[in-house]
Amino acid sequence: MSNPAWQTVDNTNLFLKVAIRNWGLKQVNEPHILDCFCGYQELRKACYSDLPYFGIDKKSDTPADIHCDNMEYLRTADLTRYNFIDIDVYGNPWEQFLMVSKRKHGKFVCVLTECIEFNVNTNSISIGMKGILGIPRKMKIPCLGRHIEFMRSVMVKYADEKFGSKYITGIRSSAGNANYFAGVFEKTN
Repeated sequence: MSNPAWQTVDNTNLFLKVAIRNWGLKQVNEPHILDCFCGYQELRKACYSDLPYFGIDKKSDTPADIHCDNMEYLRTADLTRYNFIDIDVYGNPWEQFLMVSKRKHGKFVCVLTECIEFNVNTNSISIGMKGILGIPRKMKIPCLGRHIEFMRSVMVKYADEKFGSKYITGIRSSAGNANYFAGVFEKTN
């Protein structure tokens, strides 16, 4: 029996997730991984087993290196040793992405899993994301989910303009309600 569309399932479309990450790993020399939602480390086993790795997860029953809110970690930890940031969230990865863009310097890869289409279609995107997109807080926009590509472009452009994280290249794919994106960024200031 399949899961309902609103129920979260870890690592659906594992083949696509691995392919996107393998592409990203080729974009940096000597990858050092920061996995912001490491869960039970399926992706570590599939992609990062022989690489320097640090995993974060809130759930205490996971084999994470640290159990905490990843936003708190991203706000306070020294990110200099990481050049590959994996943000595989059930919903909206942009809050974490923007914090990385704000604090990270040099060349780095960000791999994002977006499962926000359902949230966007029900107008449940975050107030912060609405602000960046220029959508009034209480406004509901029918069929906003059709504009995922545009919203992703705006968020990447915002990271460049606000924090100086220049987008160099990237790839994307999607399956079901999940969108996968890997981008190479460089910040010199």
